[in-house]
Amino acid sequence: MTHFGVYHEVQKDDLLCAVHCLNSLLQQDFFTPVELMKIAKELDELERQRMLEGGQESVDYLKFISQESINVDESGNFSVTVIMKALEIFNLNLMRWDNPKITQNMKNNPTKEKAFICHFKSHWFSIRRFSEKIWFNLNSLFKKPEYVSETFLSLLLNQLQMEGYSIFVVRGVLPDCKADREFKGVNKLTKRNGFLTKDGQQLKRKDTFTTNMEKAIQESLLDLQNEKQNQNQNQNQNQNQNQQNENMDPELLEAINLSLMDNFENKN
Repeated sequence: MTHFGVYHEVQKDDLLCAVHCLNSLLQQDFFTPVELMKIAKELDELERQRMLEGGQESVDYLKFISQESINVDESGNFSVTVIMKALEIFNLNLMRWDNPKITQNMKNNPTKEKAFICHFKSHWFSIRRFSEKIWFNLNSLFKKPEYVSETFLSLLLNQLQMEGYSIFVVRGVLPDCKADREFKGVNKLTKRNGFLTKDGQQLKRKDTFTTNMEKAIQESLLDLQNEKQNQNQNQNQNQNQNQQNENMDPELLEAINLSLMDNFENKN
């Protein structure tokens, strides 16, 4: 399914999120479950051959052949090795976002990357940049791709890591796609009257495209702004009071203070 020129596969009752993740990343239905299963079996066979080098009676070999595939389980959840092997067909590589080779400067500037693949438990999904500036979250659990502003990309990745996701950065040249051309020269998308727009022109489908994280951050920023305004108001009130006290006749001010002290003592 295509939204705004962005190809997006939706996960229904199936557990084929790895297939959807790859195809959405590549922006075309390149892979099927059968093809990924074939890759998983090939990897299993390579591992079996490696184990066999230690002998058919070795503990490691016997343990290996007694268990099911290490690259795909009964639910259809594929290993990261299968994902990596599939991407090699397109000369693309994966690197863990927490790899020591990923510098702090790179982590602080994720918008310089091309795409990310995220994995937690049995779920895979991709986040990809189109053209130079436009990012979409292509999670197959979403009904449509979700626009991610450059400002919130870093926050989104940090939030996913806090939730337990493993983040992989995609390195290499992604296949050219329609969305790259659709967003060529576009710096950002904006929301106007519930519609996503680019350069002031309304895109085809209506959607707010605001993530829960963006809402939470916006609410948090609003709270901070309100708190700061209240502090400034209190500070101004204190300053005004101090200024009034300074302008007040000293004898009158002393009399008021003594009166307040008497009232306090009487109450106690």
